[in-house]
Amino acid sequence: VQGENFEVLFSQNFGGMVSYQYAGKELLKGIPRPNFWRAPTDNDIGSNMPFRYSRWKAASLYATTRIPQKNTTYWPAARPVVKEEDSYVSITYRYFLPECDDSLTLEYQVFGDGSIIVNSEYNSSTGNYDLPEFGALFKLKPEYENISWYGAGPLETYRDRLPGAKIDLYSGKVKEQMAKYLSPQECGNKALVRFAKITDLKGRGLMVAGNNLNISALPYTPGELEEARHDFELPPVTKTVLRVSLTQIGIGGDDSWGAPTLDEYLLKGDGTLKFSYVIKGI
Repeated sequence: VQGENFEVLFSQNFGGMVSYQYAGKELLKGIPRPNFWRAPTDNDIGSNMPFRYSRWKAASLYATTRIPQKNTTYWPAARPVVKEEDSYVSITYRYFLPECDDSLTLEYQVFGDGSIIVNSEYNSSTGNYDLPEFGALFKLKPEYENISWYGAGPLETYRDRLPGAKIDLYSGKVKEQMAKYLSPQECGNKALVRFAKITDLKGRGLMVAGNNLNISALPYTPGELEEARHDFELPPVTKTVLRVSLTQIGIGGDDSWGAPTLDEYLLKGDGTLKFSYVIKGI
């Protein structure tokens, strides 16, 4: 899909948006992926959350647009559904999730000004869902090292860590969003976000907008944070990891040695789970 100052490429075999160039600059370092996982916090480990929710880590890592087949490892790629509307082109992918019959659809609506509406829809085979997080993970080039957002702040905020936060416009370096915990873990989330910009030194980059989104921009993936027990074990910075989510579960229970996240701060329910947001090069 091409416009006056942008070009977006989609792939059937690779299962997603493989390139987004805006004003001659490539924004993506990898294909955006569905994401259901976060790096466990100390409280999560105390309540055995990684074990209880482990299939959602597998779903985040290995969700596929290839159609699972019985008795063979040769799986055909599902063809994305492409529609041309009056003002946009729609490309929809269906993802199959391991260890379950659940599925997720990810629709990109590409408009002539380079803006893209992303619609996510999750359907559970059981009719119920219970997820750590519901969103998408984008890997951007490391030069996009600045973040500004209009939402809750100035420090990290979560659905059970909102008292005391103020809705305002904030900014900083992506690397500064890493909280100084003794062990690397989930950190740096921004709740109630209306829009956020991830930019380079010249102000070029990617804007995300939506209705009370959760935004995270860190130099590491959830898996890299989870594998490091100390800061010096984190790998060299080679990317900016942007997570856009409807929400994630709260980060604390009544204690840190067994109590789970309180029910009102879980991401569970029944039926279909949906959310939408806009991305645009700037």
